[in-house]
Amino acid sequence: MCIGRLSENTVGVRMQKNIKMVVTDLDNTLLNNSSEISDYTKSILARCRRRGIKIAYATARDAGATDRAMNALFDGAVCSNGAQAYIGDALIHSRVVSPAHLHGLLAAAEEAGIELDIEPERILVIDADESLDAAAIIRRHLPEELHLLVREQGLVLVVLHREASKSGGTAALAAHWGIAPAEIAAFGDDTIDIDLLAYCGIGVAVANAPAQVKAAADFICGSNEEDGVARWIEEHVLSIPTKRD
Repeated sequence: MCIGRLSENTVGVRMQKNIKMVVTDLDNTLLNNSSEISDYTKSILARCRRRGIKIAYATARDAGATDRAMNALFDGAVCSNGAQAYIGDALIHSRVVSPAHLHGLLAAAEEAGIELDIEPERILVIDADESLDAAAIIRRHLPEELHLLVREQGLVLVVLHREASKSGGTAALAAHWGIAPAEIAAFGDDTIDIDLLAYCGIGVAVANAPAQVKAAADFICGSNEEDGVARWIEEHVLSIPTKRD
């Protein structure tokens, strides 16, 4: 179903002729509820790659949170909500949190009883008194180089470099491959995917996404339990046979 920025005719022409890259979120988007990729979806990703379409994922997971068998299905990866992007094992994009920017934030968090898990790519809020507005406290003490990402109805708080985003990591991969934003189809399920859907020429939300994400998309596909991403790609991107199939 076409719901967003482009008419169906315009979208159809772009998909048939110009899609050179597909980027997808993993959890609750490409992966089913058992955190697996079905054999059918694997076959669709392989067909895309045989056609020369680049396949990448963009995830909140860090670079060590996916195994090599999964990574072998993809040409590139955007990790830690866009803080890093990889082609194979090569890091081609990095927007990490500098310790020099953290003194005020760390002091405020300690005083308020907010426990932080500090990683080079991001800072996770892992424990706070439920009576506290941890997000408000962190925002008051964030340096301008960083920003706060709030997920899952405020239950997950992540501090990132201000330039770390799924769209930014995707842009780095696309530039490496000489692909324009209009030539990319993107898939997501969460509010943190909205910037990615907006950046790419075609933005697709899975059926299990919240209303806010669906409203930002051009299309809605089936759910992650229905191989929605792969079925949409087969219908809209792979529907015209080529010699590579």
